[in-house]
Amino acid sequence: MAAESPDKIFKIPIDIVEGFTPAKALSIAQQLGFTDRAPEISKLFLNCYELFVKTDALMVEINPLAEDTTGQCNSFYFDGNTNMGGF
Repeated sequence: MAAESPDKIFKIPIDIVEGFTPAKALSIAQQLGFTDRAPEISKLFLNCYELFVKTDALMVEINPLAEDTTGQCNSFYFDGNTNMGGF
């Protein structure tokens, strides 16, 4: 996707002091086209950020952010150097 449609890749900087706020998460969900589900999707983003910070991860990725016919997420990855204590 990066080679064919680089404009479809979102990179959102997060201020280390401010952190990732619920307002920013909601704004991103809305920008991505989640209308009715924006509050729910924003919570998913906040949980991913919490996972990232608490485990000292290098990367947390949901790829693709999609649902199967049962409403479940298809794939979720995090780097292998992560301490998953508490998760």
